[in-house]
Parts: sequence; C-alpha cells; structure tokens
Amino acid sequence: ILCEKLKTIDVVTFKEKDEVFSSETYKNVNSDSMMELSDLITADDYKFVKVKDEDFSTKLYNEIGVKGSIFANFKFQKMMMGGVAKNGKMGAVVILNIIIVDQNGEIVFNKSYYGQSSETVGIVAGVYDIDQFVELFEPVIEGICDKFVSEF
Repeated sequence: ILCEKLKTIDVVTFKEKDEVFSSETYKNVNSDSMMELSDLITADDYKFVKVKDEDFSTKLYNEIGVKGSIFANFKFQKMMMGGVAKNGKMGAVVILNIIIVDQNGEIVFNKSYYGQSSETVGIVAGVYDIDQFVELFEPVIEGICDKFVSEF
C-alpha cells in the first residue's frame, strides 16, 4: 500500500525492487543484527538495513543511482475501544515510522504516524473473530499512508 501511494508523488522516483535486490550493494549489505534480534519482522525478501549506514547509501547511489532510501516500519496493535477488561469492542491501531536518508546516508526526514480503526469487533472473554479483526487494518494503513504522502 505504501509503495503504491508513494508512486503517486511527482517528487519520488522508484527503483524497482528487483533492481535494488539484485545489486551487489544490497546483496552484500550487513544486516542490522539489533533489528534481527528484536520482535520486528521484515516484509518478504527484505533485509534489516541500518538506517545510518552511509556506506550502503553511497554504494547504492554509485551502483544504480538511488538518490535516497525510505525506511518504513509498521506496528500493528489491538486496542480496547469500549467495554471492560476482555469484554467489549476492540479496534485496530497502526503506527507507521518513516525515515528517509539521502545518497550520503544523512537523515532528511523522520516522522511517525498514528491511526486507529473507526470500526470495531466484538470481544467476549478475550475471544474475537480474527478474520474480522484483521480486516480492520487495511483502511487504517491506507489512512496513515495518505497522511505521509500528503506532506509532499
């Protein structure tokens, strides 16, 4: 969703994922071991790359012309939005953290975005319909991605 939204901005030009992933720079980058030890999960085929790895940014620019990189992570949470304890209504919360670095690895943008679902699912004794709950996330993701791209 985020990539599709970013493609609508005139100031952003994308290198295709395959071009970046097939570059020697990306193939040989050292993964961020601290991130790997955290509870974060990468999207399919992605690596944890250190945001402040100036060498990575410079090499990627020299090899395939990438003038900047966007580091994004999403945090997905449950939130009780009515009721008591494990009974009531539960909603979805999404936090989007964005860091943009230039070709020299300098941070030029760093901001977080928060969104919560307007819809809820019922929860009784801690039990809820997981499929209905997961469906709450997409409009929240769309909304916070729109907040981010509207700044450009």
